[in-house]
Amino acid sequence: MEAVKMSNLHLGYDKKIVIRNFTTDIKEGEIVSIIGPNGSGKSTVLKALVKLLKLQDGMIHIGKNSITNMSNKEVSQNLSILLQHNTSPSDISVRDLIYYGRLPHKKWYQSKDAEDKKIIDWAIENANLEKLQYKKLNCLSGGERQRVWLAVALAQEPKVLLLDEPTTYLDISYQLELLELVRKLNKKLKLTVIMVLHDLNQAAKYSHRIIVLKEGQIFANGSPSKVLTKELLREVYNVEAKIYYDDLDDYPIIVPKKVI
Repeated sequence: MEAVKMSNLHLGYDKKIVIRNFTTDIKEGEIVSIIGPNGSGKSTVLKALVKLLKLQDGMIHIGKNSITNMSNKEVSQNLSILLQHNTSPSDISVRDLIYYGRLPHKKWYQSKDAEDKKIIDWAIENANLEKLQYKKLNCLSGGERQRVWLAVALAQEPKVLLLDEPTTYLDISYQLELLELVRKLNKKLKLTVIMVLHDLNQAAKYSHRIIVLKEGQIFANGSPSKVLTKELLREVYNVEAKIYYDDLDDYPIIVPKKVI
């Protein structure tokens, strides 16, 4: 069953069209990565999914519901997004920040209750934050902060988790930690995940399917092994590369050789 269906999307800013004829279905429990050169429109797709950007044409359905007929609050009850840059008061505690993920499920006059506490505890456990939950955000490393923001997204109880370049600016150990956590959540919770990634090897390892954008249009769409070929890397990225395959899981490993 489709968690998200996007049909003939045209997206842009003012009169400039960035995405053209974008059509794809995202199945429940699938991890899909969107890749492509800078300026190809990857993050623009995610913004449209959470109604941060108005559709110029086309349709988005979350389950059976058209996003056009859903309020921002209803969208936030179904989709949550982890951005590259997130802002909050620096002296807020981890637990207090995670509570903000509950707001889409609250009416304006409702305060924190036992159900919220239960879900905050659940988000903390699933983001591996038990030892950090009472610390202030400004005392945490960049990787720890990303896990906190992931917990905020989980506290929304989303059906679909969106990640916009979640590993940017993180050390390699934190990058792997975060992506391993996302894969664990996908398996454990059957959580549908749509990621925008720059690192092709991370996309290959952690995705069921990859969508490649070039100049605002879908250039390729399929499994990592089918999509990430030498020919595609030449045509989309202007790079000559060697491709090897992991001995255990058989995903492609890309070794760039030179710019064409």
